[in-house]
Amino acid sequence: MKKELAIIACSLVTAISAVSLSACGTSPSKPVSDDYVGTYSAVNETPEIPSKESPSSPTVSTTNSVSDKNVAERINSFSTVMLREAYENSDDGNVLISPMSLYTALALTANGADNRTAKEMIDVLSGYYNYDNGIVCYAEYAPLTCDEMNGFFQRYMAGIESEKDFPLKMANSMWLDNQRVSFKDDFIGIGTYCYNADLFEEEFSPKTKDSINSWAEEKTDGRINNLLADWNEDIVTVLVNALTFDGKWVTPYRADNVSSREFTNADNSTAEIDMMTGTENYYFDDGTATGFIKNYQGNRFVYAAVMPNEDITLKDYIDSEMPKLTVDYIIENSEGCTLTASMPKFETECSFAPLKSLQSLGMKDAFDGSLADLSKLGTSNDGRNLYISNIVHKTYVKFFEEGTEAAAATAVIIEKENCVEISEKSVILNRPYIYFIFDKQENIPVFAGTVSHFDNK
Repeated sequence: MKKELAIIACSLVTAISAVSLSACGTSPSKPVSDDYVGTYSAVNETPEIPSKESPSSPTVSTTNSVSDKNVAERINSFSTVMLREAYENSDDGNVLISPMSLYTALALTANGADNRTAKEMIDVLSGYYNYDNGIVCYAEYAPLTCDEMNGFFQRYMAGIESEKDFPLKMANSMWLDNQRVSFKDDFIGIGTYCYNADLFEEEFSPKTKDSINSWAEEKTDGRINNLLADWNEDIVTVLVNALTFDGKWVTPYRADNVSSREFTNADNSTAEIDMMTGTENYYFDDGTATGFIKNYQGNRFVYAAVMPNEDITLKDYIDSEMPKLTVDYIIENSEGCTLTASMPKFETECSFAPLKSLQSLGMKDAFDGSLADLSKLGTSNDGRNLYISNIVHKTYVKFFEEGTEAAAATAVIIEKENCVEISEKSVILNRPYIYFIFDKQENIPVFAGTVSHFDNK
């Protein structure tokens, strides 16, 4: 039975959807503020990329480089910020997102941006958040380049594909209306080579939406349905990332480990839910919250739960502590010990619209039909400008006795602009908490979630 939870989880499917075109006639010039001059140098031309017809590709290294660690740091920053944004913009505190999916889709899209549009996209993906009151930066490095992000995802996906029975699967696709847009070969090459994206070139029609939805459903093992609910004739590009996760606990729960217990919701109401209880070996405590870490088979992926102390609400904890809640922080504040831990057994799905959140972080021009510069992606044949008209993000997660199933889809829609300590301890997750699923080898949050509310079972 699906529970309506306050969960923000790293979901698994990202679709960068439809490219829209701007107003009829000649593409308007892109106004640039007085404090911005020239093109954004951080967005480099990617070195020679094999063409789609290339019969062979160079060997891809899966070794962690300094550059890869830098990208992982930024994904962590992006995860904490987007989790907070999703929570604050939810109606009931029950949200579920996939930072990894969102980041992958936006990184692919950024290769099509230029000038100030590129700068704003790269800044946000680099951890530089240009709020109205100034720039807040959680990353201690210079802005990333598209080359660094492309190289990271190229190696990460190659590593996934080389592993047998790997719990995480990732797929990308590029849907291009080549009858109405002249796409740049460099952009297509980067997508197909660095992101291993499936390429679909066709004249768009309402049936294209059905094909995209079928692709996303297949790549998420049927967990994400109807990714794109709406369609219009101005959509000319859809870029999609899909993720699925099937993790089995190292120590699964037995049937007699499941019992009915009380959960205190964020509004202090209570609900009777199924709770799974077992013995764990890693205890988290940073003074303001406690939690635990539970391993999946293979020991590369872990589940981590963080529950604020009783005198701190989940909202207050997210407002004050969320920026530092990265993979490294949780591991550094965990100790090896024996503890009893209980976690809810539940299944949930959610939708999140991140467009306004990304705008609030400083990614603005890409969503403005008259200001967006996606000229590195392509140009419309009728001169109308391309811009990101919407971003759709859908997620799913299920926690049960044997392990975890999860999936997510993100669609970035691009259109043409309109003609207008060691001791026995216990952690009982019986009140609002935060949880994550981490790739601990790469220090990447694959899922991030919050639980605030349950209905009675």
